[in-house]
Amino acid sequence: MSVQYNIELAPLAQRQLKKLPKQLQKDIIKNLENLNPKISNLGIKKLSGMDDLYRLRVGDYRVIYKIQHNILLILVLKIGHRKDIYNNLNSLINKLI
Repeated sequence: MSVQYNIELAPLAQRQLKKLPKQLQKDIIKNLENLNPKISNLGIKKLSGMDDLYRLRVGDYRVIYKIQHNILLILVLKIGHRKDIYNNLNSLINKLI
């Protein structure tokens, strides 16, 4: 039996998702719903130097998320184009800690 993680979007990620084209929004949501932290998926990469932070690739877009295993939660922090997504990531993480 597989353990089900809840998925939440931080306010910033919600705003970023709403600005994207509808089809891309659907693709991102579909990929998030199919996430399983216990299984290695293609397009998912642990961010080096960041505790429990991961990147999901959806075309040219990236979804940065944190896994909180103790409460079975995937918290989406940021969604954006691959050329911009990593800008100011450290300051975002520091605000969350």
